[in-house]
Amino acid sequence: MNDDAPDRPALRRSTRTTRVARPIDAPYWESLGFGPTHARNLSFFTYFACTGGTSYAPRDGDIFVPFHEQLLPHWRVFAKWIEEDMKDDGEGEPSDNMEISNISMPKQAFDIVTPVVLRMKGLMRINFNNNGFGHDGFVAVAEILGHHKTICEMHLTEQPQISAESAAVLSEAMRDHPCLKSLRFSENGVGRSTEVLKTILDGVKHMTRVDLRNNDIDATSGPIIANFVAENHPSLSILDLEGNGLDDNNVPALVDALKKNTNLKIFDVVNNEITQEGREEMINAVFDTASLNAVVASNHTCQLHVTPEGAPTVAGGMFDFMMRVMTGSGWSNGVAHEETMKQVNEMVEKDHVISYKVIRALCGSKRREPVPVKLSYLNDVPLKCMPGVLELIQVRMHISEPIFALGRRRLASTKIWSGALDRVFHVVKNWQMPALFEYGTSSSKTASSEKAAASTPKRKARGKRKRRGVPGKAAV
Repeated sequence: MNDDAPDRPALRRSTRTTRVARPIDAPYWESLGFGPTHARNLSFFTYFACTGGTSYAPRDGDIFVPFHEQLLPHWRVFAKWIEEDMKDDGEGEPSDNMEISNISMPKQAFDIVTPVVLRMKGLMRINFNNNGFGHDGFVAVAEILGHHKTICEMHLTEQPQISAESAAVLSEAMRDHPCLKSLRFSENGVGRSTEVLKTILDGVKHMTRVDLRNNDIDATSGPIIANFVAENHPSLSILDLEGNGLDDNNVPALVDALKKNTNLKIFDVVNNEITQEGREEMINAVFDTASLNAVVASNHTCQLHVTPEGAPTVAGGMFDFMMRVMTGSGWSNGVAHEETMKQVNEMVEKDHVISYKVIRALCGSKRREPVPVKLSYLNDVPLKCMPGVLELIQVRMHISEPIFALGRRRLASTKIWSGALDRVFHVVKNWQMPALFEYGTSSSKTASSEKAAASTPKRKARGKRKRRGVPGKAAV
């Protein structure tokens, strides 16, 4: 190989006999009018294709290869290497993964590569990144999906020229696929068209993980996302919307949608346009303290990721974080509160999740807080349920093992703590105690009167007899 060959990252290469081919050095491409960077990248691809490359995926974002008709022979060589690499002839495992990134792929390139890919066996993952897809590219991907029913993961990123027609073709192929469970579809600009966004979402309802990061999904597209979440698709457990443009106007709809969803495990809206106030409101999705019924109706399965990168974390690190959760002590910022709810919703037994949240709502999050946060919680509690409520007030959730083990087994228990009597005293002093005694008195009176009425035999009603008084005197 020429000593002047450009530096190349470690890429997948065939182990079979090297095929003789002609690389083209950068000066030639510069003579055709390409700048130094593109000329270097074009030269790199020709060296790569001619020396056994089978999965072109340079990690450096600057290594983008534009298309030129003189690359077609190298595309053919590249396709032959792929075909040889997929054969199991005893020299190694056949490839189940195909990745082509950072190189322009017009129709001429797909016409060469697609037939080879269709002949592969057991293909499980495909990755097309930053290829400048036109409609022909999406049609080719749909054809590959239709042929390979074994594909379980697809990355299709940085293809911003997707049209409504292309989205329809791709969505149909994804929707009808029996094994495709994970889709990374970031940086494609699908949020710029509500029609395209709806079409793509229609094709991913059966998946487990959907990544829509950095897709220009803004406040206008927010209702579409909220409706998708509210549909509560049974398979979908991870929805990543990081780096989009959702704002505070979308928060109420997202909160309502999450309360209706019982299947999502992770919902990520980090680095959107949601303000601190909006992020605090988002927490209502997993811990709504408007009332005890609202606490119970919150989402108890989803870990909500809202706070952007670089936000202040819990002082003292993970050890302090674990101790604060275990002792119920207060937090200095909303970030820690968000982290608490992530850990709580990760617990396996949802009855304990709800119990923890109810107790936290009743008793507050601060260790030395002597009274419930909102006595108004108790206004709508039936009086006959008050003994149970008072019992809850005098206990707090105790986590007996490190926080990172919460999701693995039953860990939550309750215990009476030193402030219990103060809490109960405050409640009985300030709440509806007259009504409570009235309820007890009236109940006992009613029970006594009903018992007496049941034991006393009925008498026949007799009419009153008129007393005949002395004339001129009133009857006594």
